[in-house]
Amino acid sequence: MGSGLGSERLKALKVSLGDMVPEALASELLSRYSPSVVSDVAFISHLTWLLMVFDGYRLSTSLLNPETVSFIVLLYARPPEVAFIYLDIDGSYKVNVLTPKGRYRFIRDGLTPVLGLRHTFTPEALGSTVPGDYVPVSGKYLVIGELLSDHKPRFRVVGRRSWYVYEVGSNPVPVNISFLLSLLP
Repeated sequence: MGSGLGSERLKALKVSLGDMVPEALASELLSRYSPSVVSDVAFISHLTWLLMVFDGYRLSTSLLNPETVSFIVLLYARPPEVAFIYLDIDGSYKVNVLTPKGRYRFIRDGLTPVLGLRHTFTPEALGSTVPGDYVPVSGKYLVIGELLSDHKPRFRVVGRRSWYVYEVGSNPVPVNISFLLSLLP
């Protein structure tokens, strides 16, 4: 896949969501038709499939380039309750996912084109503070990049960019996706 084609798709996504569809209508549609929260296993399966689709692209949660933002937005097609994603794919291959149940590490080797990606799972407690360049994805919690006064975050990511994850009483997916799309140049 060429990067020129990918950047054109990203521009088309931004134009169609940002200019052609009013933001209020997009939020209403997303809240009404948002996919329901899936199990960690279903989310990991979806993430694995997307990693294969985005093979050849530079994905980095440290840089949050347009390809990475698009990848994370697409994860919301099958959102978990909460997961923290770390991507560093450019020559090397480092993909980690933290969930309340543990850590998934993805492995790419010479058999990946034939058999697909492999992953390992290690049971591990998830604390309220996640260090590193992880990006939260959640179908249950509000994910934003700022601390809200008078509200305590359920989770906080401390890396090059800070993320705050809050408990909410309504569907957070439209706001989470809108916030991610606002990161596109």
